[in-house]
This record gives sequence, C-alpha cells and structure tokens, in this order.
Amino acid sequence: MRGMKTQTCREPRKRPLTTGLVTLYWKQRTPENLKPVHLIGYAVITSIERKKYSEFAFDDAFAHRDGFKDSSELREWFGDPGTIGGDEYDVITFKFLEERKGYSLGKKLHEWESSQVKKRGAYYGSERGGVMP
Repeated sequence: MRGMKTQTCREPRKRPLTTGLVTLYWKQRTPENLKPVHLIGYAVITSIERKKYSEFAFDDAFAHRDGFKDSSELREWFGDPGTIGGDEYDVITFKFLEERKGYSLGKKLHEWESSQVKKRGAYYGSERGGVMP
C-alpha cells in the first residue's frame, strides 16, 4: 500500500465490521494450493458508512479514494448506475499502518488485541477479519 487507496466499498456483511484495527489480505479467498494468500499489512478502520451506489457512481474524488483513476473506471467495475444505482454498499474508510524505525507494529497489534479481550471478554474475528482493499 502506498497510500493511494484510503477506502473500499463492500456489500453489507452478515456480521458487519467495526472501526478499529484490521489485517489486510490479498487473494484471501483463493485456495492456498492455487495461489498463496498475501498479507498486505495492518490498518485502522476509521469509519463505515452505508451508501447507495447512485450516491457515488459519478464522484471522481470518491473513485480516486477507492483506488480508481476516475468515476468512469469505477462504473466499469461496479456496473451501470441506471440498473443497480439503488444497491447499497458499506464504504469503509481506513488508514494504513506502516512499520517505522523504532516503532513496533507487532507490539502495538498485541496491545490492541489484549485490550479488546479485556474489554469484551472474548476475541471477535471481525476486528481483524481480512478486509480486502
């Protein structure tokens, strides 16, 4: 991640994500014998907002935050807003975390997970549930 993508649009989940720390994977659902799963890194989900496709289908700034060149490229990916404009998506905004000299992301991750166990009494997989950008 080079900071080019700061959000992702996903169909609403049965068990919704919440704000907080997540682990990002690429090709997570591909069987391991076909292609390896790649850990991208860690991010903090800063907000999740439900939007209709028609609300962002022609928004170039929105498309750019989602990693598209412009809204035309976004529409090529998602489809015709005239047909599916009423479809709802969760717009997940995140900040990618990078390891820096003297900063231990592993330690921070462990501290955060420990705080979640203490706070909730159990570990919830959706916190680090493989959000794919």
